[in-house]
Amino acid sequence: MVAGQDYLLVDDVTTQGGTLADLRSYIELRGGHVIGATTLTGARFSHILAPRAETLAKLRAKFPDLEPWFTEQFGHGFDALTDSEAHAVLRYKSADSVRDHLAAERRARDAGEGGSGPRSGESGAGEGGAGEEGPRYSA
Repeated sequence: MVAGQDYLLVDDVTTQGGTLADLRSYIELRGGHVIGATTLTGARFSHILAPRAETLAKLRAKFPDLEPWFTEQFGHGFDALTDSEAHAVLRYKSADSVRDHLAAERRARDAGEGGSGPRSGESGAGEGGAGEEGPRYSA
């Protein structure tokens, strides 16, 4: 990784875009410039890597006190999520349910169970409601 260098990200497949988003954050935090990304195939809406302004506004309005905690836990704010991940977080009913899910993911990971959370590449259950997905992070 060379500061000031341009990078093109290449991956075989993207679902929520977490791998590409993580790599983009890694490169940009170290002074590199991501000029594009490509994959061989991807899930629906996975091509929208950066969260849309309206998605970020909804997320910040729904969970006004969550982003500082999120930044403390993961080293970046909501703007480093993909649009798909931000929508997954929006499905939660409360900031506490997001925190509870991520804490459960951390416990599962620490116990060697891997977890079903977003950093493991799979979506997890939200607060028990049908169709809820967790964000990609295992806290």
